[in-house]
Amino acid sequence: MKIMTLRALISPAPGAEACRFPAEQHPPRRSAKAWRPTITLIGITSAAHAGSAPAGYCPPMTVPMSPQVILELSSAIVAGRALQVVAEIGIADCLDDQPRTAADLAAATSADPDALARILRLLEERGVFGRDAEGRWVHTEASRLLRSDHPQSLRAFARMTGTPFCWDALGHLHHAVRTGRPASPGCTRADGSPTLTLIPASAPSSRRR
Repeated sequence: MKIMTLRALISPAPGAEACRFPAEQHPPRRSAKAWRPTITLIGITSAAHAGSAPAGYCPPMTVPMSPQVILELSSAIVAGRALQVVAEIGIADCLDDQPRTAADLAAATSADPDALARILRLLEERGVFGRDAEGRWVHTEASRLLRSDHPQSLRAFARMTGTPFCWDALGHLHHAVRTGRPASPGCTRADGSPTLTLIPASAPSSRRR
């Protein structure tokens, strides 16, 4: 089945307007006290079904194939690390409203042109940065959030998640799962209480300045 549209909806509080389901498919209502936000994935599976469906009807989407889910999750760390590196070296700050080549951006940030181009192409697939008709790099709505001067800048946060402190914790996540203790050996004092004092002084703050 070909999926023509795909949306993720957060179900609203009882009484709010929502996607209408046939009575036999509508999930049971919860009381206002017990209500919690839930994610519902919906989509139109084919043009034929779309034409015959009643107005407002949103059939459940087809579940993604299992291999695709596993492959994407297994390699998600690569894209995350690429974003952290680009935030660290300040690519977004070097790219303003004028398109620039990867070589220009590399020269401005002391990076290797070929390696940087590969990183940018990886991020482009996820909506971070884009290219014009001549192949020069331009901003997207998402990449602008990596600029230091953006009013909602997330550059410092992206840099923070790329610090050795955070990566060491991820590397010891199996320890946390097995023992229930902090993932990073450097996260606790001698008495076992948590601490963040071992973050390098050079590490960027997650707060905008």
